[in-house]
Amino acid sequence: MKIIDCTLRDGGYHTKWNFDKDFLDSYFNLLKLNPYLESEIGYKRHSLSVDDSSLGKLAFCNSSFLNYLEKFNLKNKLWIMIDVKELKELGLSSSDYLDNLSIFKDSLMPLKSIRLAVSLENLTYAISLSKELIKRNYEVAINIMNIFNRDINDIKLGLKQIQNLSISRIYFADSEGIGTPFKLTNLITNIQPLLNEEIDLGFHAHNNNGMAIAWCLEPIAKNISACDGSFLGFGRGAGNASTESLIAFFKELTPLQCSRIMDFIEKFIKPLQNKYNWGSKLETIIGSKFKLNQTQLINFLEPQQFTNLEKVSAIYKYDSFRNKIIKEEKSFLSVKNNIENQTVLIIAPGKTMQDRSFSDSVLTYIREFKPVVIEINVVNCLDNFEPRITCVNSIERLCQILSRERIEPNFFLTSKKRIKSLIIENKEKSKVDFFDMNLFNNRFDDEQLSHSVCVALGYSEIKKAKNIIIAGVDGEESLASRFSLVQRAIDNISKNVPLYSFTPTRHTVPLKLIHSII
Repeated sequence: MKIIDCTLRDGGYHTKWNFDKDFLDSYFNLLKLNPYLESEIGYKRHSLSVDDSSLGKLAFCNSSFLNYLEKFNLKNKLWIMIDVKELKELGLSSSDYLDNLSIFKDSLMPLKSIRLAVSLENLTYAISLSKELIKRNYEVAINIMNIFNRDINDIKLGLKQIQNLSISRIYFADSEGIGTPFKLTNLITNIQPLLNEEIDLGFHAHNNNGMAIAWCLEPIAKNISACDGSFLGFGRGAGNASTESLIAFFKELTPLQCSRIMDFIEKFIKPLQNKYNWGSKLETIIGSKFKLNQTQLINFLEPQQFTNLEKVSAIYKYDSFRNKIIKEEKSFLSVKNNIENQTVLIIAPGKTMQDRSFSDSVLTYIREFKPVVIEINVVNCLDNFEPRITCVNSIERLCQILSRERIEPNFFLTSKKRIKSLIIENKEKSKVDFFDMNLFNNRFDDEQLSHSVCVALGYSEIKKAKNIIIAGVDGEESLASRFSLVQRAIDNISKNVPLYSFTPTRHTVPLKLIHSII
């Protein structure tokens, strides 16, 4: 059994791929002591898709980091991951994309293996990228995501497309953490005739339902050639299978190897677990029953402004909403433009707005200067403030809004027709204004239209705001790409409308602290 440790790559979602030298030195020395253990050390990303300066070197695995690696003279197989969606979004050819990433023959030494994370919808991009990487003398694995949330016929069609590629492995990723030994056995039985015996079959588990290593039971494991883990399951949401458990199942360790793994976990991983609190819990198991992926799970459970009851209620509401059939486009009450030539204050639920010194000052400013207030999703200090616009652009966030008892806003704002209809269906007297991207001359891409801060900024410009102030837009998004979405929107809007921030932020925007005004 080949075991691939993803502590750095998957755990990097918590640390933004920042690990100190002591951690990395100890980690790679541990690999050296365990040469059978493969490692996925991070990502290779294009600078045009991510411009977050807080990301560490393992988010890009550039030449300076690879040079640092060489000193360990590792015999372990090392991998990096590429998210195929990035190639699609940039619209580059596979050759140009790899050139821009500086991935040429032997340019990533001592690393020779690349894994492509891909959804079935984007498989053609992965195929093109695989062929180009193989030309450049790299070992390639394809990692198919959301495997237990896909129709078996779609999976079979995808396997037919890639079975004749010269790749070394096909991974199935249980993105929602809903897998069981029965489901995996059933999947493998169904696809067995399509598997190329020369290509290893790998499995990447998430621990939402607490069963990330249950597949190790015989006879299922006989069908798997490679498996992923991370120390203590270090990863997003509920985390992964634990590398140490996989090693215990499939390898024979010397006392020295065992003790060094224990020491590394005790010194470096346990403090991180205390800080980030990943792992399988009641709420993650409930999430797995509703087939929530790691990003959705984080969206429901991470926000600190909600009680446990509100978080779980939102998950249950989401399950009833996402497959709800809305028979007809509901009419909605028109909203008068009260923004023209007004100051717009966009308030997001960042950590700064959970600080009473900032939130109290912002409320004082609202009372004294009476700006138009646009709330992003749910901001605690606005629960009892009626004259606001609440901007929501995901069903998850709408479920959180509807799971809290609070004063109804003047109206809701969304760029999603389905959300507009769900609001009207659940709150018949509510007003909803719809942000139509066509009115914005297509200056935002689809991802920006799904981000409430971007929508609020664009809406304020369209409605001819005099100036725009942001508060609580801290730039601390858990997904690096979302930082870029907001920064691009800020850069875009600020060309036409004066824009500044009342609260500290990592975004590049003029700062005028609220405390200097109130």
